[in-house]
Amino acid sequence: MFVQEEKIFAGKVLRLHICAADGSEWLEEATEDTSVEKLKESCLKHGAHGSLEDPKNVTHHKLIHAASERVLSDSKTILEENIQDQDVLLLIKKRAPSPIPKMADVSAEEKKKQEQKAPDKDAILRATANLPACTATSSSSSEAAVGTSVEDEESRDELTEIFKKIRRKKEFRADARAVISLMEMGFDEKEVIDALRVNNNQQNAACEWLLGDRKPSPEELDQGIDPNSPLFQAILDNPVVQLGLTNPKTLLAFEDMLENPLNSTQWMNDPETGPVMLQISRIFQTLNRT
Repeated sequence: MFVQEEKIFAGKVLRLHICAADGSEWLEEATEDTSVEKLKESCLKHGAHGSLEDPKNVTHHKLIHAASERVLSDSKTILEENIQDQDVLLLIKKRAPSPIPKMADVSAEEKKKQEQKAPDKDAILRATANLPACTATSSSSSEAAVGTSVEDEESRDELTEIFKKIRRKKEFRADARAVISLMEMGFDEKEVIDALRVNNNQQNAACEWLLGDRKPSPEELDQGIDPNSPLFQAILDNPVVQLGLTNPKTLLAFEDMLENPLNSTQWMNDPETGPVMLQISRIFQTLNRT
């Protein structure tokens, strides 16, 4: 029997969660030896960003590894970028570079600067000689602070905005092959989808859930912690948690752990998110004992 050489040496097939800037999500399958550029082409063909009629369309986008916030290199393979099965990747458009100004525009700008050149020290002293002395008011300091905060707000990382869109549009998508397999065992489609949702699309775990006491239920999964409970208040009142919640990476970690509980260890060992996760775990264990 003849077997194609590329199939013999084909790498492991990974299933990757792709999230686009408009909030759309889907699963993309690729082998470990697939280049990041080829993976990007496949993602763009999915239709999230239009067709590939323009060959430059691929170079105008980038893939970001959500867990590490790394921009993936087009020339490297998935294996070289250490991408794992079920990892989350963000597909976003690169910011267009500023156009190079024309020489005429540069000359006009230089002339304008000369006209608006600040006066020298002697000119300032002459112009302000008869003005009464005054001290800086708190309002001027406030205006400066407001100006700084506005600039900081505008320079926020675009990943934060992407995750806001994703969170608003997020909805569970059951693994189609797992749904078919479990329905062939005689289970109803709705309960199969519930089982996969509770067990994060893990087919074996979903099967055990269907055959067992079906705990936790999908309703319990949506409820989360009661905002009025002592546990919730203790977590939010903790200064380590309060400081950690100002970091977008912490929110990213929570999102990822909801989708992939097995990634909890990775976030616990992360120097930025680890202290927050450890503190929440300690609070939970302390209140459970009491």
